[in-house]
Order: sequence, then structure tokens, then C-alpha cells
Amino acid sequence: SSSSSSSQYKIISLVVLIIQTTALILILRFSRTQQVSGSKYVSSTVVLVSEVVKVVSSFILLFKECNFRLSELINAIDKDVIHSPADFFKSSIPALFYLIQNNLMFLALSKLDAPTYQVTSQLKVLTTAFFTEVLLRRSIRGTQWISLFILTSGVALVQV
Repeated sequence: SSSSSSSQYKIISLVVLIIQTTALILILRFSRTQQVSGSKYVSSTVVLVSEVVKVVSSFILLFKECNFRLSELINAIDKDVIHSPADFFKSSIPALFYLIQNNLMFLALSKLDAPTYQVTSQLKVLTTAFFTEVLLRRSIRGTQWISLFILTSGVALVQV
């Protein structure tokens, strides 16, 4: 059934995201703390390539959602980007913050030990919830806020 395949996709997506995030942090930490002869790679280039991969992946998924019809893809982009500048602007603000955060991540991984980095990086969860309420005007229930604080506190305790 479609709900079971949807559930499988969610689980697969979750597992892939966990592996990707964990590998990213471990590889970046390793690459930023190794002593090398010569200069290290430019972190902003890594961020740029990462964002390009996200854009290309998004276009591929949108193209699939449009049944691989170029005219439907162009109409979807026109409707969601060109004719909805307010929504586009709303999503651009968090995107700008994530761009800054991704650049700062390299600095943090170079200067902080792994447990301290993990604890501070978990603040993303709380800031995302905050911006969800402020920018998107979506209400987060009190129990959800408590859950987010418990989650963040749990990660901090495990790392300590």
C-alpha cells in the first residue's frame, strides 16, 4: 500500500540523514584538525558545492514531482518563486542564516573539541523551532517546546 511505502521512504530518509550528518561532522573535524604541508582547502568552497548539490537535488525531485515534464517544472518554479516573492523571501532568511552557520561550522570544528561542538550544534533545533513560530507563524505547542528542550538537554548530558 502507499502508506507503507511512504513509511519506508521516511525511515530510509531518516537513516540516510543520520549517516550523512554523522559522516559530515567526523570528516570535517578530521580534515580541519590534521596537520598538512601547504594550505588547507577553502571552507567556503565546500559550503558552495554543498548548496549546489542541494539545489540540483531539489530540481531533480521537483522535476520528478512534475512527472518529468519540463513545462510543469517551469510552471511550478514560476508559481512558487516568481509569483510568490513574499514566500520566497521568507524562506530566504533562514537560508541565509544556514549559509552563515555552515561557514561558521568550519571555524567551530577547527577550534572546538567534538563534544562541545555537538552540544552547541544542537541549538539549531531550538532556533529552527523559534523561526518556525516567528517567520512562518506556525504555532508550536507547549509540550513540543518541552520536548525540544529535553532533547537538547539530553544531547548535552550525553556529550558531557
